[in-house]
Amino acid sequence: MPRRNTVFRGLSRPAEWGGLPVIYLLVILGMTMLSFFMFGIAPAIIAGFAFYTVLRLFYEWEPAFFRVLSVTLSKTPRTKNRQHHGGDYYSA
Repeated sequence: MPRRNTVFRGLSRPAEWGGLPVIYLLVILGMTMLSFFMFGIAPAIIAGFAFYTVLRLFYEWEPAFFRVLSVTLSKTPRTKNRQHHGGDYYSA
């Protein structure tokens, strides 16, 4: 029952700014700063808008995208035939 409470749901959400969780904004900031140091100001501004748009679409598709990605990468084992197939190949 507490999970249906509006206050509980409001307080258990991640902190958002600009419609995205703060962790997404930190990724955008890091990638934009990297492009600024590599290419300059104009490409960095364009890259910032592109990164924001892409991560906003990922957030609408799956709000816990980075959590799912990190759990998948840490819990899925590598296969022995990785070199043969050019990637991990799992058969049932």
